[in-house]
Amino acid sequence: MGKIKIENFYGSDLTNDPSNVSPSRSPECPNMIRTTAGKVGKRPGYATVKTFEAQGDGKINGVHFYQGTTTHKLTHTGTNLYLDDETLLYSNMADDFSISHQLAGRLIIQDGKAMLSYDGSTVVLVSETAYIPTIIIAGTPTGGGVTLEPRNYLQPKVKYRAAGTTGTTIFQLPDSELDATTVLIKTLNANGTFTDLTENTDFTVNRTTGQVTFTSAPGESPIVGEDNVYFTYAKTISGYADRINKTNIGILYGLRGARDRLFVAGSLPNVDYYCQMNDPTYWGEYWYSVIGQDSAKIMGYSIIADRLATHKDYGENDTNIYLRRGTLVENETAFLMDGAFQGSGVLSRMSMANLENEPLFVSTDKTINAVTPSDVLGERYAQQRSYYLNGALDKEDLTNAYACTWNQFYLLAVGERVYILDGTQFFTERNTPFSHRQYAGFYWTNINARVMWTEDDELYFGTSTGEIKKFYDGTLRSHYRDDGAAIECYWDTVMDTGENFAMKKTYVYVALRLGAFTSTGVKIYGKIKGIWNLLRDYTAEANYFDFNDVDFNDLSFSTDTTPRTIGQKIKIKNVDKAQFRFENSRLDQPFELYESYVEFIQSGYYRK
Repeated sequence: MGKIKIENFYGSDLTNDPSNVSPSRSPECPNMIRTTAGKVGKRPGYATVKTFEAQGDGKINGVHFYQGTTTHKLTHTGTNLYLDDETLLYSNMADDFSISHQLAGRLIIQDGKAMLSYDGSTVVLVSETAYIPTIIIAGTPTGGGVTLEPRNYLQPKVKYRAAGTTGTTIFQLPDSELDATTVLIKTLNANGTFTDLTENTDFTVNRTTGQVTFTSAPGESPIVGEDNVYFTYAKTISGYADRINKTNIGILYGLRGARDRLFVAGSLPNVDYYCQMNDPTYWGEYWYSVIGQDSAKIMGYSIIADRLATHKDYGENDTNIYLRRGTLVENETAFLMDGAFQGSGVLSRMSMANLENEPLFVSTDKTINAVTPSDVLGERYAQQRSYYLNGALDKEDLTNAYACTWNQFYLLAVGERVYILDGTQFFTERNTPFSHRQYAGFYWTNINARVMWTEDDELYFGTSTGEIKKFYDGTLRSHYRDDGAAIECYWDTVMDTGENFAMKKTYVYVALRLGAFTSTGVKIYGKIKGIWNLLRDYTAEANYFDFNDVDFNDLSFSTDTTPRTIGQKIKIKNVDKAQFRFENSRLDQPFELYESYVEFIQSGYYRK
C-alpha cells in the first residue's frame, strides 16, 4: 500500500514541470494564500468602493497620503488629483504613475511632468513657492563678491547683495540676459530697516547687460561691514526646472541615514538630484550626482543599512546598483560613492518595495530580486527570490508591474494577475545556488490592478478604468466574492507516479483536513489520462453552526470549530500516474487546507 501525504502547503511552483514539483507545492493554485505556516486558504474577495467618471479621469495612477493633524488621501486618476476621493484639487497632472514623499510638512508628488506640493489644504507647483537663494554677498558696484548659495533649479529668481560707494549710480549684476520679471531692490537704513525702490522710478535696468542705473546713488552702507543694496531678479537657465519637474523616481535619505532630503531622478538617464535638508523647495544647482553611464537609466532607490542604493535598468560591467553614503567634507554635506552591487538591472520602476528589511524589485531578466551582502568575502550581489514564480513571470509583460507590501507579503500586480512572495516562508533551492533563499509564491487572478496600496492595514487597488477596489478582511462569508462574483480557487497536487513509475497503480482512498467554517466545502477531482473527473462534492461536512451566520442551504448543527477530516474510498484503476485537485469556487465560501492524504496499491508493471 502506497500513500501520498501532504502536511504542509508551501504555495505554487510555476517554474518546474508538474512531474518535478515538490509535493508540498502546487503546479496550479489560483487565488490561494498562506493562512498560517504551511496552511493555505482562499483569498478574500474585493468590492468596488469608488468609481471616477468625470472628464479627464481614467487610469488610477497613484494614491498618496498626507500625515498632519488629520490624514488626507489624494487620488491621482487620469490627469486629475482628488482630495478624499471627492474634491478636485488639481487637473493638469501627467496621465502616468505618480509617487509621493512627505518632508517638512509638505507632501511632494512627482508624476514626471511637474513637482507638486500639498500642505494639508492646497496643491501648488513647487516652482511657484520655491526658495530664492542669495547667490552672492559682499558685491561691489562693478561686480564680484563672495559666493553664498547655489541657484535653485526650480526657481529662476536669485538674490544678490552689494555694498555701495559714494556717488556710484551704476551697479553690475552677476548675470546678463535677465528675464522680464520686475527687478526688486531694497536699501539698508541706519536703523536696520529697509527702503523698497521701484523699477523705472528709482532705477532702470538694462536686461541685456544686467546693468542697473539708479536715479540717485545708494551711497555707502550706513552699517559698517554690511551690504546695503539688496537685489532680487530672475534669470531663467534653459532646462533647469525640467531637471526637477520631470522626475518620477524618489526617496528620502540624508546624512548618517537621516530621512531629511528628497533624492529624485528620471529627467536625465544617469543623473539624480537632492534638495536642501528639510526643504523640498530648494534644489541647488550643484546638488546632483552622475551615476554610471548614460546608456543605463536610473530606475529607483533603496536603503541598505545607512547607504543609499541607486538602481539602474541594466548592468554596466555587471554592476547595476551603486551605493552612496552621506558625509561631511569641509563642513559641507556630500554624498559619495561607497561601493556597488552586481546583478540584473531593474525592469519596472514601480516594482520596488521592501519586504520586511529586504528591498525587492523586478529585474531585467524577469525575476524578482533582492539586494543583500553575500556571505562570501562580504561581496554584494542582487539575489533572486522568486524561483517558484519565474515560469509564469517570464511569460508576462513586466514593464509596468506595480508592487506593494502587505501583511508580510510582496504583491506584484501584472495585468489581471497578482504574483505574491511570502516573507514568512522561505527555502533553499538547489537550482539557484547563488541565492540564499527563495520565498514561497502564490498568485491571484481576476484582479486587474494597475496600482496597489495599503490603507489602515487594509489592501486596496486601482484599475486602468478608474475604479478603486478594497479587499475584504475575510471575517464574514460575504467577504469571499469579487464584486458579487464567486472566486475560483483550487489546489492541484503534483502528478504522482508512485514508488515506481513503471508499475500499475490503483488509487483507493482520498482524505482532507479542512478548516471549519459556517459554510465551506470542497470538490475533489482526479486527473486520469489527462482528463479531470469529479470524485466527490462535499457541501456541508466541514461546516459548523453559528446563529450570527446561518445559511439554510448548508445548515449544520455542529458546534465543532476545529479542522475537520473528510475522506472517501475511490477507485482509479490500472494507471501509471494520477493527479488530484481540491477546489472551492462557490460564492461566499471560505476554504482552508490543512492536510491531504491519498492511498494507492501497486500491482504489476504498466503496459500499454
